[in-house]
Amino acid sequence: MRSSPAPKRALFSSSPRSSGPTPSTASSTFRSCGRSEARRRTAKAASNRSKRSSHMLDNHETTRFISVANGDASADPWGASPSAQPTSDEPYARLELGLTAILTLPGLPVFYYGDEVGLAGGGDPDSRRVMPGEDALSDRQKAVRDLARKLGKLRRCSSALREGARVPIHAEPRVWAYLRGDPAADDFVIVAMHASTGPSSAIIQADNLPPGTYVDVLSGSSVEIGPGASLEVPPLTARVLVPAGSACL
Repeated sequence: MRSSPAPKRALFSSSPRSSGPTPSTASSTFRSCGRSEARRRTAKAASNRSKRSSHMLDNHETTRFISVANGDASADPWGASPSAQPTSDEPYARLELGLTAILTLPGLPVFYYGDEVGLAGGGDPDSRRVMPGEDALSDRQKAVRDLARKLGKLRRCSSALREGARVPIHAEPRVWAYLRGDPAADDFVIVAMHASTGPSSAIIQADNLPPGTYVDVLSGSSVEIGPGASLEVPPLTARVLVPAGSACL
């Protein structure tokens, strides 16, 4: 039976272990200590579960994310016309948003081989195609790989992305922004994503963000944030900002 593509349309899915402490755990905690200490232990347990949870876009039993984004998820994996490798930009842009999400949210990013180059594929067994060689990759596939490399290097360098808290900045349909880490410790990353295809950029008010000069790790451009400033995010684009003086640049 073909797996439903619905989870992949949500950009990422987390394991059941990302939920909070079980009722039995919380109950025993409250019985063995005072309420304030119990709350601290319960919050710590929930945080630890979040760090151990994993996020992935697809796997060997599902249709490839990029084929879902290309509207090609229903192709017969056993037939003569399997899911085609996309040639338009939008499926790759949506894949880049998904990769940005799993590499910047709390938890462990999990890549199914080929996601880093936008490998197409229908349901199992078509989702298990041979990994293409360098000469077989299109320029757009190489661009996806470059994004994955940049974010992977940033995550390896930044403890804020590996262990920091997530602070919501902005949330509306198709537009999200959050901060990872602790601005007081000068160790933080700002992430903004715009999943709409409309002609207009999303405008995110940045009044509550730490003022200063930032660098977008993905584009290399500089961004000034201060009183009255806003952050512009074009359609189907992600922005990942770090302070200009960050050691991770």
